This record gives sequence, C-alpha cells and structure tokens, in this order.
Amino acid sequence: MRLNVHVDDTRVQSVLLKQKLKLKNLTPAMQAASIMLHRIVMDNFKAEGRPQKWPDLSPVTKAIKRKKHGTLPPILVDTGTLRRSIHNDYSRVEARVSTPVQYAKKHQTGSGNVPPRPFMVLPDSEVPKLVEIVRRYIK
Repeated sequence: MRLNVHVDDTRVQSVLLKQKLKLKNLTPAMQAASIMLHRIVMDNFKAEGRPQKWPDLSPVTKAIKRKKHGTLPPILVDTGTLRRSIHNDYSRVEARVSTPVQYAKKHQTGSGNVPPRPFMVLPDSEVPKLVEIVRRYIK
C-alpha cells in the first residue's frame, strides 16, 4: 500500500513568482539607492572627507583661495562646479552616481602635486542603509 500526500503549493508558487518578477526589475529600489548615493557623496563634500578627512590644502592654495573669495571655502570647492556636477542615475538593476567634470579623477585619485581627496566613497557605515532599501523593496 502506498500513501500519497498532495500538498497544494499554489500560494507558495504565487509568492515565489512575485519575488522573481521583483528581482528582474529593481527599478524602484535602484532609484531610491541612487538618491541615497548622491546624498552620501554630498555628505562626503560637507565633511571634507569620509571616513577619513582629506589632506589639508597647502598654505599657498589657502592664500590664493582667501584672496579670491575673501574667506576660505571648503576643500574641493572653488567655483562649486565639481560638487554641482555630481548626479545620480539608475536602471532596473543598478544605482550610480557620476560626474562629467574632467578634473574629478585628479581629485579622486590624486595627481602630481594634488593629493587624493576621494569624494566618491561609500563609507562602510552607509552600506546597511543601502541594503535596507533593497530588502524593503523585495518584501
């Protein structure tokens, strides 16, 4: 004698299908994540480096900036072009921030007599917030 058990998994299949469809198109989560990434980069500018402070300006550069502006603006801010150029974008599977400014790489990685002042940095403390955005969307 054989015992047959039938399990109706219709609800489980329905939930799995919905999850599969959500994972194919993460656009809402990626949009929210890209907005958060933009805020993170702006916070990096405001803090003048995170998680580590950027190297200070040279005395010569400070003098030039004081003369030009009447006061000392934040590091990496002269005209504000670089900071204003940071923009966020997203797709159904990716969130990103970028800048078209040619001299951005020189500041990010350093070059010649310009020390690196990485502004496109994701501090470890911000990662759980990004994970939570995706987690909330999947739920």
